[in-house]
Amino acid sequence: MITIKKIILSGSILICSYLNAQDVHFSQFFNAPLSINPALTGNIEGNIRAVVNHKNQWNSISTPFVTSSASFDSKLFEDRLKGDDIGVGIEILNDKVGEGGLSNTQVMLNTSYQKKFGLVNQQSISIGFKYGFFQRKIDFSKLSFANQYIDGDFNTNISNGENSLKYRISNFDLSTGILYNIQTQNDIKVNGGISVFHLTRPNESLTGGTARIPTRFLFHSGSIIIVNQNIIFKPAFLFMSQNKAKEINLGGQFDQTLNTTKNSFITINYGAFYRISDAIILLAGAKYQNWNVCFTYDINASKLHPGSNYKGGFELSIIYVNKLLPGKNKLPVWVPCVRL
Repeated sequence: MITIKKIILSGSILICSYLNAQDVHFSQFFNAPLSINPALTGNIEGNIRAVVNHKNQWNSISTPFVTSSASFDSKLFEDRLKGDDIGVGIEILNDKVGEGGLSNTQVMLNTSYQKKFGLVNQQSISIGFKYGFFQRKIDFSKLSFANQYIDGDFNTNISNGENSLKYRISNFDLSTGILYNIQTQNDIKVNGGISVFHLTRPNESLTGGTARIPTRFLFHSGSIIIVNQNIIFKPAFLFMSQNKAKEINLGGQFDQTLNTTKNSFITINYGAFYRISDAIILLAGAKYQNWNVCFTYDINASKLHPGSNYKGGFELSIIYVNKLLPGKNKLPVWVPCVRL
């Protein structure tokens, strides 16, 4: 039987077709580089990087909201460009919302150019672009409408009568960003970037009307601070604004290296972030050779906590970085990508 809860959720999903909502985002923005700034494409300590992100939230309130993404990027022509390089990458994202079968799928290409300068190339500026298509669709078999309510129950075999509603809509999208990196004389690395998403303001309406995605503005920064021979501290900050929605996320993580054998090292990660007026984010992970796995959990601290019982959701990231192509890596640069 279809419950009142489903009816309310179904109506809410349709209302969202008219409203300008905030983009999906990861709590681990520091581990989702292509999602926060296309200028981060190819900005890696190596030549290739593969990233998988998965976020599951709001299990305690409704059918969970699930966001997954996979990206691959590489830097090219570092030798030919005398230390500069070109970054190329691809990002695929899928977001599913609640019980109504509303989903958003994006396939985006990323390109960037990084210019290094300074006495020993200790500074760099990168500019990047993200372009591709998204598809927003809804599964009407999971929704119920008033004219389907007959004899005290819903009959989904009856036409919903909503002929103006669309099953799916696809459009082109374009974003850009810029990034600055510097390595100080005491080996502290700092970066900061600005990105602007949805420059084309594409239409995402499923009602046959016009609902243009509002432009999203994002600023992020982070640094690497060497505490001692085995511990590094990585503070990071993110500010994001879209329409009337704003997000501020700040915190940091410690990377502690453990010598497991004579020539083998494992690095454990731990830390916390605070998404202001929303959630406390606890972090734990490990890095071994070319692999880095990070797990975070959101403790809900917003006005929804009476319903969520402070339960937010978990997030997992898996990152693989390797240097398979020839070329010099004159300035390793850490790229913070805080939870998005």
